[in-house]
Amino acid sequence: MAKLGLTAALKQCRGYAMPDNYFKGADHDASYVHEQLSRLPVGMRQAKASLYSQHYSEDKRAKANNWLRELADKYEATKRGETSRSW
Repeated sequence: MAKLGLTAALKQCRGYAMPDNYFKGADHDASYVHEQLSRLPVGMRQAKASLYSQHYSEDKRAKANNWLRELADKYEATKRGETSRSW
């Protein structure tokens, strides 16, 4: 995915629940967070955005991003019927 400027990324994210906390520096995470949240069903996005915010801190940025990616991966695998895990 191409890197977007922060303003462009935030415009793209309208309509999606975005966490209160995510890295907003020069190498920001807005497009990455948006991409991962968009893989989840609409009803799940707000709750998971809030959980991401709780997991996030500057020193745990990678851990929070990995958690969100793994969550989206598990959801998509379940949706395809590749696991017995239920949501």
